[in-house]
Amino acid sequence: MRDDTPRSSRVIRAIVFFLSAVGLVIAAAAGPVQAAPFQFQADLSLAAGEVSTSAAIPVPAGMRLVIETVTADIGMCFFPGGRGPRLHVQTVLDGQLVEHVILLTKTAENPNGCSAWESTRDLRLYTDAAIVSKAGVLEPKVVVARHYGGMQGMVTFAHVTISGRLVPADQE
Repeated sequence: MRDDTPRSSRVIRAIVFFLSAVGLVIAAAAGPVQAAPFQFQADLSLAAGEVSTSAAIPVPAGMRLVIETVTADIGMCFFPGGRGPRLHVQTVLDGQLVEHVILLTKTAENPNGCSAWESTRDLRLYTDAAIVSKAGVLEPKVVVARHYGGMQGMVTFAHVTISGRLVPADQE
């Protein structure tokens, strides 16, 4: 059977086929999109009378943050009967807001009632970017608060660092 297609059309089809095959090979060799390192530091304070303070973790739309390390250095001064601070990391995954409590350890105290609290936690938490739901805006964030029942303290400083990696939301 004779092919009546002009030679130039056959050449163009062959080139397109070849380039498509090369593109598939290059895409396969490249593999999935690589993770990008991520770091975020929140510097917070909590004045007398305030219950909590927070900072949103900036996760780009379409990406998922894999939180691998949380570190914290928190200073708090107490009035009589006060208790230590609390640290939470809020994550949003598949439209669900979850609050993770990070254990803090008292590392120093002075006679004036001020103390230092620290934490370094290796973990694996997943969070998507902020979303708007019927309940309002759900966003990943770091929250520093007074311990429940111990409203007499004042957080003088809180340095909280989140480290991990950003990956496309559909890969993790």
